Amino acid sequence: MSPIPLSRLTLSCAVVLAATGCSLLEKEFEGGNSTETNYQTDGLGTEGDSADTGSSDGRPGSDGSDPGDDGSGTSGEGEGEGEGEGEGEGEGSGGGTGEEERVDCAPGAVPAVGNLDTCVSDILTCGSSVVSTTQGGNTMMTADDYLAWFCTPFPDGDYAGPERTFNVTVPAGQSATFDLESPCEDLDIFALRWELWLSNDQCPDYGNSVIECEADDSRDGGSITVYADTTRDTNYLVMIDGADGEQAAFALDITCE
Repeated sequence: MSPIPLSRLTLSCAVVLAATGCSLLEKEFEGGNSTETNYQTDGLGTEGDSADTGSSDGRPGSDGSDPGDDGSGTSGEGEGEGEGEGEGEGEGSGGGTGEEERVDCAPGAVPAVGNLDTCVSDILTCGSSVVSTTQGGNTMMTADDYLAWFCTPFPDGDYAGPERTFNVTVPAGQSATFDLESPCEDLDIFALRWELWLSNDQCPDYGNSVIECEADDSRDGGSITVYADTTRDTNYLVMIDGADGEQAAFALDITCE
């Protein structure tokens, strides 16, 4: 049987495709070798056209479109811009507020000041807010004094280093709260009821009996509230001291009500 010419077979396939829209298989016979190419119609174009349009090298296909510049590229750019803006705004809003720390822990940032006498550094009043340092303070109070005065609670340590002591007069019938902030070193706060310094310039020691002594050895600060007599003003010595001789900057706030 004589082979069917290729031109006639191709023409037959074209007629059947146009009439029925079904898939056929065209085979070329050249020297006993065969090559298969599938064609399929879907009303929009042949599979061969789709392959041309979606060429992997991004060149325009047979329909004039350019896959390399299609919506996928635009989407990628949009995602990049969105991520960049989102990350930038997030990092900006999550940054510091620009407020300076109240207590600067750098060496020498809070200068040491002198003392009024051997046991008192300065006189403060209700509403006072100070930033100071135990460096250069008084060196009178030790653990022996705090123990003899039954300061409650009694923290551990020898308190042999310098302390900063303030005299505070609390108005009659009012309470006073002493708030300590000590971010640089672990300093403790004591409030000793002592009337004789203001009246007679007398400093207390472990041999003196006292009416009241409160303490707070909380880490990074502490707070003590005392209550004045209802009939007269009451004087307190407020000591900021380091259990192990720490010398550091701190802040102290006094509130009366």
